[in-house]
Amino acid sequence: MKKIAFVYDGELDFGGVETHLLSMFRHLDRSRYSPILFSPISERYRENVASTGVQVVPTLPIKPLSVKAIWRLVKGFRQEKIDLVHIHSPIAAISGRIAAKITGLPAIVTVHMPSTRFYGDRQTIRAITGRMLYISIDRLLNYVMTKRLVYVSRTIYKESINIRLSPRRLSTVIPNGIDLSKFASVRNSLALRKEFCTDEKAIVICFAGRLSEEKGIDILLEAMVEIQKTHRQENIKLWLIGDGALKVDLMERTKSLDLEGIVQFIGFQNNLSEFLHAGDIFVLPSRHEAMSVVLLEAIASGLPCIVTNVGENADVIENGVQGFVIPPNQASAITKSLEVLLRDPSLRQKMGAKALERANNYSDLRMVELLQGIYKEILTE
Repeated sequence: MKKIAFVYDGELDFGGVETHLLSMFRHLDRSRYSPILFSPISERYRENVASTGVQVVPTLPIKPLSVKAIWRLVKGFRQEKIDLVHIHSPIAAISGRIAAKITGLPAIVTVHMPSTRFYGDRQTIRAITGRMLYISIDRLLNYVMTKRLVYVSRTIYKESINIRLSPRRLSTVIPNGIDLSKFASVRNSLALRKEFCTDEKAIVICFAGRLSEEKGIDILLEAMVEIQKTHRQENIKLWLIGDGALKVDLMERTKSLDLEGIVQFIGFQNNLSEFLHAGDIFVLPSRHEAMSVVLLEAIASGLPCIVTNVGENADVIENGVQGFVIPPNQASAITKSLEVLLRDPSLRQKMGAKALERANNYSDLRMVELLQGIYKEILTE
């Protein structure tokens, strides 16, 4: 049996990477591979990992080029007799690959977000300088210390190849997948609506994810101002499902925009599928994405989706079929798309049915199968 170290830099708690890793832990062939997680981890995520029987080696947050972090990983890899290192964050991909090199181990990096997105859209001198340095280091390690680069987004794969950030011969695309069985049976949606004081006849617009700048929730709130003006007589709610650093700011923004009557902060929920099933429309107004796991969960819940044209969103959602694809940072585009769906229940139903069909293309079983093929190839070289 081969031991695989899964490495992440910050505290794992909730989000797309966390869901991706749980799929890996649940479906890996344990007769061949033994996964061990090297990462800081929250208590609630620790419970999720424990349910899969995976060992956790707690670490401090990993910083790029941190000698202390590199040495701790080296010691951990040696102590656990690791055979292969699989890294899942751009920060950890620096220290993790150096540690793997020191211990003579092959390293794989799954690119959930590329180094070109370091510091987001910020254009300060510090951000520009840091981004350039980070990209340079990442490019070097991609060519000399990496066995495979696995992209969850074909769009980001193409961008990385075109700017020679990654070598084509070592790079491949394996889209994210989700556990479709979780969406086959959920509890009564009306009971859930009642629990959150939402009328059964209300039209519920959902956002789910981390409450952070790159998700564009501020733009969604701007759009809801216009929706509230044109639909004053209708019962419309916006559920913001998730948690994050911007929660307080967004709550204050909601108050200043006089949206407290229609916006509900639902918080983090383990049973996300139940909340999505209780909704009517899903909106993902992100400024940046790679391959959104929550979008896959939304289509598996049969929701028509409004998404920005970033990452793989436009591959998952065909404009006008499963929903609408719009430019990022445009509240007016969200408003326009919402207006169409709010006024046409039959279109919502039709697009939702198409979304449900589309979800069958994104099984996490297939994702894990392809990744295991890479493990086998590398470990038998």
